[in-house]
Amino acid sequence: MGSADISGDEPVDPAYANVMEWVAGYFVRLVGDTVGYRPGEQVHWCPEWWRHAGAVARLDALWRAWEDLRRAGGLGISVWFLDHADPHVRVLLSSSGPFRHCSIERGHRPTSPLPIAEDPGVFDDPKIAGTR
Repeated sequence: MGSADISGDEPVDPAYANVMEWVAGYFVRLVGDTVGYRPGEQVHWCPEWWRHAGAVARLDALWRAWEDLRRAGGLGISVWFLDHADPHVRVLLSSSGPFRHCSIERGHRPTSPLPIAEDPGVFDDPKIAGTR
């Protein structure tokens, strides 16, 4: 899909050059208005959202879908809200989401990756390795 228009005739420049610009120029305004944010209210958001890998993956997916669906016209943006924004925003802002330890007032709080055990070499077995 990328930056081609919905008909595939000619390339169309994205409205935002990258996810950073889209979050700053569109997403935070839209979601702030949607949740009715007022300073001092508890909203699970991190001002340094790019430090959360799970949030970056979701926001990048949202931006790419938005770029494609905005060009679709018609019901494109409605589809974006229902199929993309609503479920992702629920996860992003939830009390168990990637920003659960962060806040607008206190800022970023680091998280850690899940621990894994040392590689036992189980995938060295060709019978098991072939199942990947």
